[in-house]
Amino acid sequence: MIRLLGRSHFMIPQWLMWSCFDRDPIARSGQWLRWVSIRCMAEETTVPPRVVGRLLIQVADRAKDAFGAAVGKHGLTATQARTVLSLHEPHSMRELAAAMACDASNITGIADRLERLGLIERVSGSDRRVKLLTLTAAGRKVRRQLARAVSSDPFPTDVLTEAEQAELERLLRKILASR
Repeated sequence: MIRLLGRSHFMIPQWLMWSCFDRDPIARSGQWLRWVSIRCMAEETTVPPRVVGRLLIQVADRAKDAFGAAVGKHGLTATQARTVLSLHEPHSMRELAAAMACDASNITGIADRLERLGLIERVSGSDRRVKLLTLTAAGRKVRRQLARAVSSDPFPTDVLTEAEQAELERLLRKILASR
């Protein structure tokens, strides 16, 4: 046992701690959390920042899988579905790239594929140098279907109370705004 910042911690030798995680460190983060940085009896368990990051990755992977399954039934990739869902009104490719947090060059390829599928079209806006992406009638229909599919197959946050969901949303927005 050592003292760190005035608190007692049990330390597991690093070779022992990491030998169990050679195969899949993310999947075993729950075990890792139990082994690392446990405060003495009367105190709470400390959560190292690395564990929070690993748990966020696990949650993101599950959310991505749930979203992919919900939208895959419509023959679109998750990225294509996110694009269709983001086009509630016409947007330039630059605006869409910013909203989707990706490079504008990626949007060009996505737009090309969605245009070939007949879901979007490029129209001239007030600035003729900039083309706006807008949904076609078929695209609006698919957008409604995707919105229903995503909302009817929600990510399992129902294990949290409404207050916990609100707090989680606040914390996630804070993390996203920090970068």
